[in-house]
Amino acid sequence: MSVEIKVLKNYEGSVIKYIDNYIIPYLPKSERVIEFTKGVYDYLNDFKNIRYVRHFGKYKLRGTIYNEIAPFTVCDNEPALWFFMECYEKKIKNFQNYHNERLFPVAFAIKKEELSSLDSHFNYGKQKRENSFSDLGLKHCHILDCSPKSLSLNDLSIESRMLRFVSPLNHFHFPAPKKYRMQGAYKNDWGEDQSFIGLVKKRLYESYYSGKHEKEFIIDYYKKCNANSSEMNFLDLKDFDISFKLKSDLPNKNKVKKIISRPKNISGSVLEKKNFILKKSYYGHNYIIKFIDKYDATIEYNHDLVLDQLNERIRKLPCWEKYGYYTNSKKLPKFVEGLESVIIND
Repeated sequence: MSVEIKVLKNYEGSVIKYIDNYIIPYLPKSERVIEFTKGVYDYLNDFKNIRYVRHFGKYKLRGTIYNEIAPFTVCDNEPALWFFMECYEKKIKNFQNYHNERLFPVAFAIKKEELSSLDSHFNYGKQKRENSFSDLGLKHCHILDCSPKSLSLNDLSIESRMLRFVSPLNHFHFPAPKKYRMQGAYKNDWGEDQSFIGLVKKRLYESYYSGKHEKEFIIDYYKKCNANSSEMNFLDLKDFDISFKLKSDLPNKNKVKKIISRPKNISGSVLEKKNFILKKSYYGHNYIIKFIDKYDATIEYNHDLVLDQLNERIRKLPCWEKYGYYTNSKKLPKFVEGLESVIIND
């Protein structure tokens, strides 16, 4: 099925007004997401059932069954979006049925190194229904963080992780940051901004969930998710203004072409690449790396000087140890801008 969700090209104004007009009216019916979540509760009552959680920590192989405390597999965001979209359907099944009939994917795509340990029970791949959601320019957002990096299995149980991950009580839609400029938002993404998310919780509680029973259910759900005091403190939050604009609609004068030129007195062979890269095997050759970023800006930098200045920030990354390089697709990383080895001319 396709879902009718109104997506704005730009917005400027109250967060609460936006939530009331462009999030709540287009969510699945509250009784459906509550019904679905009750099915997840039932499923989790059987200790032998496989838990589905967002990948975290050392657990990275999607579709592999880990057996620590309880059997679980890790996923990307694809099953969470699948369950969110499922709640728009006319009939909702019990979660045990979804599991037994292998109806949902555990990932959008599986890497080659994951295939050897992929359990035969699991599917992967994006389906037409979920593609229609993404084609609208929307991002699927979580209210409670479903994979907090600072917490281990001892701090947040596998059951709490699954409840945060799969229950549509914890989901809402918002324009995708890759298509929009969201000035003032955390990492250019209001859907990840805790101040914005706090008001989403507030308005869902006040307006989306109706009656005493539904309001009690959502509070109990947050408790079952082991929500901390910060995550539970939302009823007294005050409204504020936000803005966002579709990047393709921004006037040309706002698309400033930045040219990063070769610093004076720095010479070396020029390597033309498709993206920003630092590589072990390049070090010591004094290469000048040149690429064109996604804004059509020409980027040049001295590889060795940048690596020397970043030092442990790059050399301690897992990708550096495992693959011997760090790359950032089609743009200059924020932490590189302003280094002495890079000159920016606006």
